[in-house]
Amino acid sequence: TRTQQQWRKIRYLYMDARRWANKRGVTIKGPQKIFDSSIAAVGMLYAQQHGVFKAYHDRMYERFWTRAIDIEDPHAVASLLKEVGADAEGFLAYLDGEGKAKLATIQQQADADEVFGVPLFIVAGEVFWGHDRVPLLREKLDGLGLRK
Repeated sequence: TRTQQQWRKIRYLYMDARRWANKRGVTIKGPQKIFDSSIAAVGMLYAQQHGVFKAYHDRMYERFWTRAIDIEDPHAVASLLKEVGADAEGFLAYLDGEGKAKLATIQQQADADEVFGVPLFIVAGEVFWGHDRVPLLREKLDGLGLRK
């Protein structure tokens, strides 16, 4: 139900994402549907608690964008967690309990902060959204004497 103008924008956005990915040596294929990423996000929280966040993040990112993992399948996410050194069975219990609750809290806070995309930074009430806004973010931090 999208207009031709909307499709042009979508094609551009994926081309631009691939442009940035190519600069970093990674592959990005557009998703074939709109995914519910909550299981993968709870996996990220679990990985963070178990000291394997970077390995989880890097593998999840690569596999998602190459269409090599179903992020809506708890067992696929558990398998990836096991691969990076976390307890897969523990994840399944965490997913249905503490993890789901923690993700809901984070999402509520993001909603309260009016977060609408990534990367998004809020400094002194001012929103900076998108990679191309990082130089403006640095200027703001410099002006506040907060930049390291």
